[in-house]
Amino acid sequence: MPTYYDLTQEVLAHQFSPAQYTTYVEDRLNQSLQYVCAQTDFEQINTFVSITVPASTGSFTLPTDFNRVQYLERQDGNRWVPLIQVPAARFDKLAAADGEPTHYSVRPNNVVALHPVFSSEVVVGLSYYRNPPLLDSALDVPIIPEQYHYMLVHHALKFCYERENDYTSAQYHLGQFQEALMKCRGEVHNAWNPSSQPRRIGDDMTDLADVLQGL
Repeated sequence: MPTYYDLTQEVLAHQFSPAQYTTYVEDRLNQSLQYVCAQTDFEQINTFVSITVPASTGSFTLPTDFNRVQYLERQDGNRWVPLIQVPAARFDKLAAADGEPTHYSVRPNNVVALHPVFSSEVVVGLSYYRNPPLLDSALDVPIIPEQYHYMLVHHALKFCYERENDYTSAQYHLGQFQEALMKCRGEVHNAWNPSSQPRRIGDDMTDLADVLQGL
């Protein structure tokens, strides 16, 4: 399975100077990994946690490795009740109500607000996609399936060629990356998670677009 070192060398093999480009390529590979994981519902980065929300607080902080929500539900005895996610602007206009939470919104600083605010303790179950572990040592392997590692190389090459002002080659590798990413998202979505809808970071349901910088 290709390692961090292998992927770096594959990019450098396109006649980029190791002295000038090794660190740059390593950074671009990690940036590419974050971007691909932000766009794709990989099972490898899906996590479920149970969170107890104290009475009358109406909010909780997301895990530190949070990337985006898959779903949120509230425990009601022996069953789980799905909560409805709404954009922040619409959430703020929800009418005052009593009772257990039915809606939620992801707020700035990775805080989730619940509506209505319940007077008793609430247990919620959060299924979310986490940020991928960054590649660090030479033997590290990207968390995504091996058949998609080549996308990271194309994306890194796009940046390298731009740095050399070779925009024709940069556009070629960007096109290869975008085509592969679209195919990957469809394959992964259909393979393990047919009931959910693919979502992108930065749409009107989330507010975590910083990982998209540089595409």
